[in-house]
Amino acid sequence: MQKLIAEYDVFVFATPVYWYSMSGIMKVFFDRITDLLTIEKDLGRKLRGKKMAAISCSIGNNLGETFWLPFSETAGYLGMDYLGHVHTITDKDETAG
Repeated sequence: MQKLIAEYDVFVFATPVYWYSMSGIMKVFFDRITDLLTIEKDLGRKLRGKKMAAISCSIGNNLGETFWLPFSETAGYLGMDYLGHVHTITDKDETAG
């Protein structure tokens, strides 16, 4: 995280949609990144003013705006600017037989 925070000003998080939520791996990562404000306060504070965006993908277009709350609220909690989000829709695997 030290290297990422030092070298990048924009963080784009990408996740598939699992049961109307971000992936479990992404959730664990968000838990750890927010821990920076309690475990390594100086490092966590360096996220202030940086930017965050989110990308998701699924085979349907049935996400509500609440899907994006963990991203926008985490950005706010960390003092980051939330740039927005985009959802991509993929077709079913046409190679499956």
